[in-house]
Amino acid sequence: FPLGPTYWGQAANMVSYIKRQAGADFKKTKIAYLYIDYPLGQEPIPVLQELQRREGFALSMFPYPLPGNDMSSAISQLRRFQPDWIVHWGIGPMNVVAVKELKRNGIPLEKFITVNWINEVDINNIGPGAAKGIRRSTIVASGTDQALVQEIGRELYDKGRGAGDRKLLSDVYYAN
Repeated sequence: FPLGPTYWGQAANMVSYIKRQAGADFKKTKIAYLYIDYPLGQEPIPVLQELQRREGFALSMFPYPLPGNDMSSAISQLRRFQPDWIVHWGIGPMNVVAVKELKRNGIPLEKFITVNWINEVDINNIGPGAAKGIRRSTIVASGTDQALVQEIGRELYDKGRGAGDRKLLSDVYYAN
């Protein structure tokens, strides 16, 4: 099996980014892990805990239940933790709910990094202006300037064999 991007690697990359931003103050940094309490969200926990042990930053976990449309309790607890950064693990509408709850609680989005499962539709549902500051960690590149997406356009859509709306080719979900 080829070695490819994993959620473990993605979580480690998010912490590495936070470490670069914090510089010498990294050991004083507080990271909140906001996640869906389901295997998707639980998978990065061992990596985050090991990195906390090695690097010395503060880490606190804030799970929320399926289907992810109510995060008020988790974010209320997160607000009391007063994190320097929030790492979020959810998908689709969970990102919209998280962002709206963070804004409602006065937590700046500049502190928010979400896993790759936030797409252009989610940004539009949040509102492009309201979504300013969000960071997305991704293991894929979206957009129609990618070679594979261009080939799909030529070989399928240009020949009338594409499934779905062609404008969705630029969406990060399509690239995944």
